[in-house]
Amino acid sequence: MLGGDLAIIRSAAENAFIFKLVIKQSTVQNWGVWLGFVRKADNKFYRIDGTAMANGYTAWGRGVPNNVGEKRGNMFGKADWAGKWNDLFCSVVPDNLKYTPVILCKKKAN
Repeated sequence: MLGGDLAIIRSAAENAFIFKLVIKQSTVQNWGVWLGFVRKADNKFYRIDGTAMANGYTAWGRGVPNNVGEKRGNMFGKADWAGKWNDLFCSVVPDNLKYTPVILCKKKAN
């Protein structure tokens, strides 16, 4: 493993910052990037650091979260909901790569 963490977004400013990074990437497709939150057994979303998302900042797309089986989160990249969040299944095996979130990584400083 190379290590690293998924982005945890706590404000509109952070969301805008991450989205600007996302759209600069040549590998980003419609479904953008994975984000650092997960749905737990109580059917609520938590950031990967364990903090609840219930009363904090979110940028859900219209009508989402919408499926209890979808336990992970992504930020849309080049889709109609660009910059908005979505709940998504853990194992995405699409027929078309434009529906696959990528991982946004920070390049190592030399």
